[in-house]
This record gives sequence, structure tokens and C-alpha cells, in this order.
Amino acid sequence: MPDQSGTFPITAPLLERHYRQVQSFQEARARSARLLSKGALVALGISMLANIGLAWSVASMLPLTKLVPVYFMIRPDGTIDDSVALSTLPPSTDQAVIRAALWQYVQMREGYSYDTARYRYDIVSGMSDATTRTAYQQWFNYPNPQSPQVTVGKNGVLTVEPISVALIGPNVAQVRYERIFEVETNAAVTTTWTATIQFQQVGTMPASDRLSDPSGLIVTSYQTEEDTAP
Repeated sequence: MPDQSGTFPITAPLLERHYRQVQSFQEARARSARLLSKGALVALGISMLANIGLAWSVASMLPLTKLVPVYFMIRPDGTIDDSVALSTLPPSTDQAVIRAALWQYVQMREGYSYDTARYRYDIVSGMSDATTRTAYQQWFNYPNPQSPQVTVGKNGVLTVEPISVALIGPNVAQVRYERIFEVETNAAVTTTWTATIQFQQVGTMPASDRLSDPSGLIVTSYQTEEDTAP
């Protein structure tokens, strides 16, 4: 009786050919996987080389020299000379730069108005060494009742006018000044004060600080007191 299951017998040659086809397919897949892996490694290498090239390009664009101030001096005959160091300036010019920096420090520290308070605070902090900066900030900030934020407030203005700036010793100066205190329509109150300052000059400082302190003057000690009447 014939077989009605719909199957057919598998001969040995047919089975062998089937095995060869399966083996060939598996080998092709393995070769394809190896090629893809090699391609990925090549792409990764190219990407790394490209990133290194970009990093080198960016680095080559950065300046290789540090930012230094340039001081210009106008001579009596109208000619202009320049220097990158205070030590090479004529003594009178060197001292003038130092006096200007000392006065800026006193003006920023002793004067006050609500709208310029933050700017003054940053300038004084940047021109002070660590010890002087800490003492200044503790005096200026809340809750110190002597802070100008309390004594002058939002409605007052404390203006400082120079009287004299004297270099009295190596890296020591005295600055005499007037403090003019005004609150709204009240009469101004003027007092005279003297600040004694010790300082040093540094050659290296952050570029942002150099913009507001081109002389590189750093205050290491600061004391001020009101002048007494004779």
C-alpha cells in the first residue's frame, strides 16, 4: 500500500549536499562578522585620529605667551616710551603707578554706594592678600554692624577724596583722604582719615585681575583711623 503521508525518503547524497550548504552558509556568516568587526575597528581608529587632529588644531590656536601689562610713558617732548615691567620705568613714573594703585585701593575700600558696592568689593578683594582679604570681607559683610551696608545703607553715599599719597618706606605708604557722608537731603559730613598700607608687587596674576590691577600691587596690611584735631 503506498505511503500517503506526503513525505519522501532522504537519500545519503541529498543529506550530504544539505550539510555542505549549511556549512557553507555558516562560514559565510562568520566571514561577514569578521569583516564587520575589522571595519568597526578601522572606523574607530580613523575617528580617534580625527579627534586628535582637532585637539591639536584647538591647542595650536591658544596663545603660548602669558598676558603682561604694558606701561606707556609720555615724555616732555611728546614722544612715547613703553615698558613691560615697573622696574624698567624711570623712578618718578614707577612711583606714580604705585601711588595710583594705592589710591584706587583706598577709594574702592573706603567709599560706598549701594549701586557700586559689588564692584568695589571685588576690586578690593582682588588687590588684597589672603589675610587682608579675609579681614576686609568680614568687616564688609553681614552681620557686622560696622559694615557700610548698615551704616550707609541704600539711601546714603560715602565719597572719598584724596589729600596725599606718600611712600614712607620700602613697600609702605600712607594715604590721607576725606570721607564725605551724605544721606538724602541731610547736610554732608566730612572727616579726615589716614590709611597706612603695606604692599607688594607680583609679576604673575590671573588675567581678569590684571585688568583692574595692571601694576600687580597686592595689599598685605591695611589700617586706617580718623585724624584727631590738633
